[in-house]
Amino acid sequence: MGKKSKGRSAERITKEESIEIENTLFLEVVRMAEQAAIAASRAKITDELIIKGPSVVKEASLDAMQEVCDKLNVEGKVVVVESGNHENLILSVGQKIGRAVKDSWRVDVAVDAIDGPAFTVDEHPFTPREVNNLVTSVAMSEKGGLLRVPDVCMEKLIVGPASVGKVDLCWPVDANLRAIAKSLNQKVEDLTVAVLGYNYSIDIAREVREAGASVRFFDGDVLGALLAAVRGTDVHAVMGFGGAGRGVIAAAALKCLGGEIQARFLPRNDKDKSKLKAVDASADTIYTTNDLVPGAGIIFAMTGVTDGVILKGVRLFPDQAKTHTLSMAYQTKVVCFSKGIHSLKGRTRAIVEIQ
Repeated sequence: MGKKSKGRSAERITKEESIEIENTLFLEVVRMAEQAAIAASRAKITDELIIKGPSVVKEASLDAMQEVCDKLNVEGKVVVVESGNHENLILSVGQKIGRAVKDSWRVDVAVDAIDGPAFTVDEHPFTPREVNNLVTSVAMSEKGGLLRVPDVCMEKLIVGPASVGKVDLCWPVDANLRAIAKSLNQKVEDLTVAVLGYNYSIDIAREVREAGASVRFFDGDVLGALLAAVRGTDVHAVMGFGGAGRGVIAAAALKCLGGEIQARFLPRNDKDKSKLKAVDASADTIYTTNDLVPGAGIIFAMTGVTDGVILKGVRLFPDQAKTHTLSMAYQTKVVCFSKGIHSLKGRTRAIVEIQ
């Protein structure tokens, strides 16, 4: 059983100031996600991928985010970096971003270089194995608005707006499923649960099936969270295990959409316990949406790298790239699907045309 978090406070700002943050920086956050997705898409079709492996795609994504960050008129700090490779990161936790000018906003940023299924490089014919549902995502809030979390595994329970306040991570799986079904005016047998972290979630999947609901194993914590909160995906809840940083980014999106996440850290060794202690976090605490994202001004953007259930992937042409992005803001109640066309002239990475 876990105790509920008492919550942490973001920097105090008025509602008007939070709206101004969202209006001022909304397009910049979108640009971060889009440029990262383009860079990742271009990197995965280069010879460099064969030499360095899939990490080159994540590095390209972070590099593109860094370029945008350097030009922002903010006094910012990176609080979450999800990359799967924690050595020699271009963007790192604690790093200052932006070019602070007079009256610039103080903000926190959380970035996920690539979220989704792992892809590999085939030895024959030396090409990447394409997978669906690869995305890049960014969340931004006022200073203190995003919880700084360590690189530790986290158990997650995610539901959409109709089920908010009606589930509890401490309950058995079948009890939560009954509560979700009641909130949706459906039977448990009608529910589909996206289960994260296949290797660690076999028991959860078994309990979901024994309760009568359907299981859909899903790679991608942030995108998985959106499946529960967006209508028409046929996913009614998300359960399982994933990165703590992605839990924060997912919470930003869920707060904008009216959904809910409950999560707790699962340290696997003494090193993980030390990481939790360093940021005054506890494995005995249940963290809610507002604990993970206490901010008042929240911006979230996710861009598809490859085709997926919500977003189309990047389309590359000789001199341009086309993107598909989901972006949202909390105070201004903006939820937007947008398509972008970006010039590639003067860029250094290889350019090819995909028919």
